[in-house]
Amino acid sequence: MRIDKYLAHLWIVPRRQIKKLLKTWEVLLNDDKVDSPQIKIKEWDIIKVHQDTIPVKFQVHILIHKPAWYISSNIDEWPYPSYKDLLEDCPYAELVEIAWRLDVDTEWLLFCSSDWKVIHNIIHPHKKVDKEYFVQTHIPITQSMIKKLEQWIDLDWKKTRPATVKKISETSLLLTITEWKFHQVKRMLVAVWNEVSYLRRDRIWVWQLKWLKKGKRKYIEL
Repeated sequence: MRIDKYLAHLWIVPRRQIKKLLKTWEVLLNDDKVDSPQIKIKEWDIIKVHQDTIPVKFQVHILIHKPAWYISSNIDEWPYPSYKDLLEDCPYAELVEIAWRLDVDTEWLLFCSSDWKVIHNIIHPHKKVDKEYFVQTHIPITQSMIKKLEQWIDLDWKKTRPATVKKISETSLLLTITEWKFHQVKRMLVAVWNEVSYLRRDRIWVWQLKWLKKGKRKYIEL
């Protein structure tokens, strides 16, 4: 890939302004000065623009520990900031999109990728990728509620797939689903005459946050 195209993808500067950038700022590729926008780059080259150091990555996959009250939208929606605000110092922020959003009050795992094929394979219902949630409820969870969740729930006149349920306490459980419906977990609990008081997503497929602190991110390789 040409360096002007890559910097434009990162939104460092519009592609038509790359020549101006090369004249006004010192741009280095592997510590050599760049004097042409047509120079080719490869994975793991190091670009330095002004005071920013950017390892070249053509595919970027990020796990984010989303706190509550951040929205899963690319722009702020008052009064809530966008998850993109958690990527302010990430050079690849403009490359990635979310696979499976979280409600504004729901915490923990967001998966972002620059590869739409990866995102498609994660969110497509036919792929049946697991999403595991820790759920706290307002009233005690009964065995009949668990049985119904493990069979199916009628949402929008369509049956959900059977969920996997592990009861943690009288008012908490781990719920694993393979679909992506609007407010699905909350609506499933309402359908069994209960209500979510706290919700977090612990896992998508094999990915977990483990010790990642709130608001932080980590890069993963696929």
